[in-house]
Amino acid sequence: MGMLNELGLVGWDEIEDFILASLLTGDGLLLVGPRGAAKTYCASRVAEGLGVRFQKLDASKAEFEDYLGFPNPKALAEGRFECVTTPTSIQDKEFLFVDEINRAKPQTQNKLLEVVYSRQVMGLPIKAKWIWGAMNLGDEYAGLEPLDAAFAGRFAWVIPVPEADGMEEESLKSVILSEGPEDAAALKRHWRADGAGAAARDRGLRLREVLARAASFYPETEKLANGALGAMIACLAKILGASAKLRLDGRRLSMLRRNVLSLLSVRRALGRQDAIPEDLFWAVKRVLPYSLEGAALGKPLDLLKFRVAFEDLREALRGSDALYRIVCETSLAQRVKLAASADLSPAEKARLLSDVLDEAPPFERHLLVCALLPIALKRGSPLPLPFRMSLIERWKSQMIQSRDFNIEDAASLDQFSGWLKVHRDRQPLMQIAWSAACAFAPADDDKALRGYFGQGLRFLRACRKTLRVIYETAAVPDAPAAPAEAS
Repeated sequence: MGMLNELGLVGWDEIEDFILASLLTGDGLLLVGPRGAAKTYCASRVAEGLGVRFQKLDASKAEFEDYLGFPNPKALAEGRFECVTTPTSIQDKEFLFVDEINRAKPQTQNKLLEVVYSRQVMGLPIKAKWIWGAMNLGDEYAGLEPLDAAFAGRFAWVIPVPEADGMEEESLKSVILSEGPEDAAALKRHWRADGAGAAARDRGLRLREVLARAASFYPETEKLANGALGAMIACLAKILGASAKLRLDGRRLSMLRRNVLSLLSVRRALGRQDAIPEDLFWAVKRVLPYSLEGAALGKPLDLLKFRVAFEDLREALRGSDALYRIVCETSLAQRVKLAASADLSPAEKARLLSDVLDEAPPFERHLLVCALLPIALKRGSPLPLPFRMSLIERWKSQMIQSRDFNIEDAASLDQFSGWLKVHRDRQPLMQIAWSAACAFAPADDDKALRGYFGQGLRFLRACRKTLRVIYETAAVPDAPAAPAEAS
């Protein structure tokens, strides 16, 4: 039995994984479908399963200010904005459900935009961790105010919900046999009261356990997919722009990346083990139709163009041996090496190398930047000039974080070259690891400092053979004194 089935919602198995993935990250989710499709019921049952405070906002009826409370005259007299909250105020609610957003006035949509994306009201933070919206489809809603594209763009997930007439027979039977908590209220609450409240609270236990496991898997999934996923989405964005005339902005591309990672983490938590990065292509293909705002704007995705775009993506990955190998490579250092040796123009190669580094976890990115710097500054370096210049800027930015390092001395390429002289009495890997540990460990926390140092040293030793860093003619810049012996 699926997670949503356990919460009393049947017939939604096809989109269950996407809903769970949205719960993992908390990125905005918009349910699109006709009236009577159980959109509100789904939101309320999920919130009940999570055990959090829930508030529904009907965008078609109430004014936005009705959900803030009453202005506090005393605070206004002091020059502060503050509301006296009521039971329907949203400031202290953890799960917000904005119903009928396509019937909201334009000024209400503008105010809700701040709530959905920034989790703020008039610049003041609120406690909402999950914000869902819902909109209706159908001829009876024609002629309403169009949904603002900027507002729709704040929802990471846009999911059309199943309709009864399109369900398989077994799912339809389950819908017919199901009952919500508001159905037959007198029978349940008066004539037959049997502790249903306790049963409802227990019903969400497995949901919380699965999401907690998924959250613990997310960092590892992100690490395994990094670089490969970024390259794949970048390639897909170009193909969609060229073949489907579909432009995806930076925010939407970032949302798509998180949607893929959260889906893979949830599937792993549910025991549906996916191979990474082999299944990245499958995951992107599954997630994309539910990660575009077109359905909310009356511009549904053309399925034929969608299929063609993914066939083009598959061929592009296969046709470019270097790109395909980068996408399928799990080792961060090996991806850098493949990108550096790819048969591309210097500008394309520089972008590819930068993408690989941008996708890396911060600590490993810091280590690789320091390890690549001697190669970047070596005469006849195989790295493209644009990437070498960006690498120097990355290094300068990183060194600002390091303790006891004066960035004012790092003013020119000549000074960099001067620092990169041979120090045969030092161990370069230890110097890089110690410098990174100093940048990332909290001040005065020796345990964390040595933990980062050991982690960095192990990572660099694993990279040494792959990257072939030439330390005989170059050494890393000075860093705080390293310990006498590596632990």
